[in-house]
Amino acid sequence: VRAAVGASESLAELGVESAHNRFDYRTIFQNAAPGETVRWLDTYCPHQNEFIDELTKALQRGVNVRMLIIDPNCDNARYRDQELKSTVVETGEGWLHGLRTFIAKMSAIAVQEPGNFEIRFYKDLPCAPMYLIGVAPRARVGYFSLFLVRATVDSQHLELHQGAWLADMAQYFEEKWVRQPARPPQAMAPLEPDHHA
Repeated sequence: VRAAVGASESLAELGVESAHNRFDYRTIFQNAAPGETVRWLDTYCPHQNEFIDELTKALQRGVNVRMLIIDPNCDNARYRDQELKSTVVETGEGWLHGLRTFIAKMSAIAVQEPGNFEIRFYKDLPCAPMYLIGVAPRARVGYFSLFLVRATVDSQHLELHQGAWLADMAQYFEEKWVRQPARPPQAMAPLEPDHHA
């Protein structure tokens, strides 16, 4: 692609730096410096055990983390669960179970490391999974993939540095973040399914 006429200039304008055939989620937290913010937008990540240590280390060295996770009770979570029901999920109990497990683990870390780890839940369209690093509201590096008919966790990810795409993603994240109500980590229980509905 880069050999094609004009392609390298277009990719440079967008800020495409490289592609990761198998993305290592630890990279997100390892690359964040004290005072920077990791902004995470995804449904959830079933490989959380691979990066929990790096997440905790990042929080301890003064990195802020803002995590947008899909609300497990919303229609879009139900649609994604149906879409992925035939795929193999690490928990062995389906996509929604994996989502609730992820929320429980992230909430436990947020309670242990108060102050610089905030979780919010969205019900609207997820757009693309994106992981941005920088001094908010800007981002100096970002990684993203696409929601397809398989879990994106093992899909290819593009790495973005300064460019139009990264700026648009940072703006999108900020606008989505402020629309979601803040919740203390101890208040995650209301996200359990309402059996009376």
